[in-house]
Amino acid sequence: METVVEKLARASAAMRVGEMQQARSLYEEAIGDAPDNVEAWLGLAGLVGSPDDKRACFELALRLDPANREAVAGIEFLRRRSQIPLKQGEVAPLPDATLGSLIEKTNQRLAAAEAQADRGAPAPIAEEERIFCTNHRTVETMLRCNKCDRPMCVRCVRLTDVGYRCKECITGQQTIYFNAQSLDYPIAFGVGFIVCAIASPLAGLLLGRLGFFGLWIAVLIGSAAGGILAEMIRRAIARRRGRYLWVVAIGGILLGVLVGNIAIFLFTGFFPLLSLVTLIFTGLALSTTYARLR
Repeated sequence: METVVEKLARASAAMRVGEMQQARSLYEEAIGDAPDNVEAWLGLAGLVGSPDDKRACFELALRLDPANREAVAGIEFLRRRSQIPLKQGEVAPLPDATLGSLIEKTNQRLAAAEAQADRGAPAPIAEEERIFCTNHRTVETMLRCNKCDRPMCVRCVRLTDVGYRCKECITGQQTIYFNAQSLDYPIAFGVGFIVCAIASPLAGLLLGRLGFFGLWIAVLIGSAAGGILAEMIRRAIARRRGRYLWVVAIGGILLGVLVGNIAIFLFTGFFPLLSLVTLIFTGLALSTTYARLR
């Protein structure tokens, strides 16, 4: 069963590629599963058309998180825009009845939860009570993950584009995007090894014979060769993504370069990797491959 975090990630991805209706449906599903999720309400506010509906979404987000700056800014923006008269012939979008029903149900659920919490509310926390990191019980902190709301010290949180989040929540979010299979790692290693074992020494021999002109060619085509190699590796694994795929691929490339140059040395007595042309060509190709696969 798909979790709320996965639905929010899919909704964000759908919105980025222009699938607004699908994104809205996913945000609404996430709200149905977790009506107290602030991120879902903020995302939905950006997809509804009516200013009244947008304001209702922002107000619900503020009800859940009174200090949420994005919700405050959204309400302020709507207030300012409401003071601008409509252009001639322009009609304001009407409120969405479906969204109104969702908001009403959510308000009812939140009200019931608040009433139940009030009935069984614990004694107020004393002002002097201190909060400690979830992972380091002796470290006092005032930071919380804005996803799971657990207290975290500065060693356990990371500053992201949406605020401070713990390592566990960040890892859970990233895992959605990594879909490499176990066989993809040896394939990436093998492609990098075979291509570089053949191409690196040959390029060193050919460019080395051209002297200074070969040096300029190495500078010009080194990065392009790295881009082609990275694309070959990506195609070999059907463009799947892996957290450590780039490490394995770079390892195969380095080993291939070394083995290929040693083989040339055994047959010709010349070690191309020691030439400046080969070093420049290999370095540029390697850096580009790393940047493309990272």
